[in-house]
Amino acid sequence: MARETGQIAWAISTMSHQQLKLLGSRQTTRGLVTFRRCPSCGVDFEVLGIDEAGVATCYRCQHSSPLETFEQVRLKRAIAICAGCGALVPLTPSYAGAVGYICPKCDNYVAVHYGNQRVQPQTVLRVTWNRGVWRRATKVSNDLRFVRCSSRKDHLVVTLLQVLAKHEESGFLFGEQSEHEAGLLLRESDSERYVGYLIWTEEDDAAIVRQIFIKPEERRQGLAAAALQFWVERFGGVPQRFGVESPNERTLGLLVKLGYARRQNGGVIGDKCFFVRGIL
Repeated sequence: MARETGQIAWAISTMSHQQLKLLGSRQTTRGLVTFRRCPSCGVDFEVLGIDEAGVATCYRCQHSSPLETFEQVRLKRAIAICAGCGALVPLTPSYAGAVGYICPKCDNYVAVHYGNQRVQPQTVLRVTWNRGVWRRATKVSNDLRFVRCSSRKDHLVVTLLQVLAKHEESGFLFGEQSEHEAGLLLRESDSERYVGYLIWTEEDDAAIVRQIFIKPEERRQGLAAAALQFWVERFGGVPQRFGVESPNERTLGLLVKLGYARRQNGGVIGDKCFFVRGIL
């Protein structure tokens, strides 16, 4: 069935200001998407820069002329039906976010990039998509396993889990893969799903935990404590002190519980750790 979408006039916000969702799409079809064709270089654009006088500028060749001189053309493109709100989302550059295509109405990722492929977000979050991950897993506790990220699939999973983490922290910032190390957390008793992740940097004088996240439905089972203790022993440079980036109240309580910090004068001070401001 042919579908048509009109020219869009919105811009996708940065990931740090959106409440992104990972619902994917109900289905993907082919349909007509409206573009404007530059009269100078012939390149098609969904969105053009237009000034107050109605003069449009081509992003490719910088040609400027009244908008009506840019011919409207309708081209067939893949279009996802948003699983969040039912909106039509062309899988074109104008709808692309940091890791995939975003519905402008409800900030839902309808698909994410993996190389040249478009993948449903929930597919990425299934452990079976990341073939061989269990073979690389290290035992943390009777049930918990840790996998140090070493592939594009690993890091894409971490990025999508960060989308979930951002819903709980309004000031949450996404980091660049090249700037940190990361590890995924899995459970032996539920081999289909990831339960969280750790992100850290290895500085000259200390290792620093940048983020630790356990999915809400997996909490109150000691997983965060087991994961952090494992990380400290494996990567934290014990007996030297390790760093913790901008810990929230939940993380401070965890550090106190594990004996890495203590409460004093209404606050928390580090004994075996120190606190640093965020850089991600």
